[in-house]
Amino acid sequence: MNSAAESQAFFEALDAADTIYRDGIGMALMYKMRGTAPGLNLNGTDLIPKLIAQFNGHPIALYGTQEPFLANAQRAINQTLAPASTINTANGFLPVAQYAELAGAQYPRLIVLGMGMPKQEQVAIQLRWRLAGTPCLIVCGGAIIDFLGGKVVRAPQWMRSSGLEWLYRLALEPKRLFKRYVMGNPKFLMRAVKLH
Repeated sequence: MNSAAESQAFFEALDAADTIYRDGIGMALMYKMRGTAPGLNLNGTDLIPKLIAQFNGHPIALYGTQEPFLANAQRAINQTLAPASTINTANGFLPVAQYAELAGAQYPRLIVLGMGMPKQEQVAIQLRWRLAGTPCLIVCGGAIIDFLGGKVVRAPQWMRSSGLEWLYRLALEPKRLFKRYVMGNPKFLMRAVKLH
């Protein structure tokens, strides 16, 4: 929400998506403040592996992160989630247009983007244009490839269940996540109150 409020380009990228799933306790809180049922918390770290398994036997592309985590994620998917799939990969630091070129040559049925916001949403728009008319699910997954590749460890189950996974991640990656959580959470809450 903070990124969408502060960047018109990011807002437009989100607005162009076919579906946006709620992820996190902050959004659940905002829904409740507005008198709306928040529905399920469909965070990518839990949802995307299930999607990958559903595409077993079809070509899959992972675009994001860097080596060796990208190769580790590819191997983990082939060993556990989609053993019958061909998995193409590209690191998350290429120019945006290059991913569209790759996808146009590879024709995956599922593309998982793991390069963080707002780049992955910009890449998703380019992919959508390039693959128009081709059956392909494009999923923006943040750190999912890092999780699958062993770079980032999940929080203990009790923290996930109680909505504290963000705190665990902040403790592991304070430099990267300080702005998002320590500065961003109060901003988000102020925006949620204003919407209420």
